[in-house]
Amino acid sequence: MAQILYYPEEAMPFIHNPRKDVVNLKCVYNSRPEARRKGAGAALLKSLVDEGHSGFECLGGKPCSFVVTVPFPHEGELSPDVFFSKYGFKWGAGGRGFKWGHREMYLEIEGEYTPREIPEHHPLPEDRGKIILLYNPNCEWGYFFAIIAGELLQGSYPDVPIEIYNNWERPGEYKKRPHLPLIAGSIIVNAQVVYPYDFWTDQQVFLQKVEEAMRQ
Repeated sequence: MAQILYYPEEAMPFIHNPRKDVVNLKCVYNSRPEARRKGAGAALLKSLVDEGHSGFECLGGKPCSFVVTVPFPHEGELSPDVFFSKYGFKWGAGGRGFKWGHREMYLEIEGEYTPREIPEHHPLPEDRGKIILLYNPNCEWGYFFAIIAGELLQGSYPDVPIEIYNNWERPGEYKKRPHLPLIAGSIIVNAQVVYPYDFWTDQQVFLQKVEEAMRQ
């Protein structure tokens, strides 16, 4: 079963400088390999674009200025950035070389693309000596990430406090750390950002990076 998930950017309480009449596309996802490459994702994306021109109910019936998305790591036969490029999306703020989690792509609908300003990262003294997991429940993997990563880290560091925050319920916790990825979840270890990609691909490498952050 394929799904498309999106929000008006102004409705996302945990981000800085949301843009007006912009739709933030979280994912176009098909969880069943046997159902992929049959056009379901393309049909969902076309429906989104058509609604963007005619007027989104979630925007009060107004057309969308542009759609933005942050491609998540490669899964399946076609990487998300290649998929979105195929249907007209371009690289925006940061482009291909920017840190994972902030590599924005956009598709202009009825307006002109403008980057979203992300405040500069400054490690917080209050994050020293602890592990913080922030997860995004609008990704179907967000809660799974928080629970499984939390259990993995608790087993490896039983004496280190671990705090888990839902971005929608505790938006202030995310906004204090605006450099974090917005996809499924983010990790702060001893006030250092540990990008979570390795958690999904190689947990030994992930734990090595956590250990490096603990020593800093």
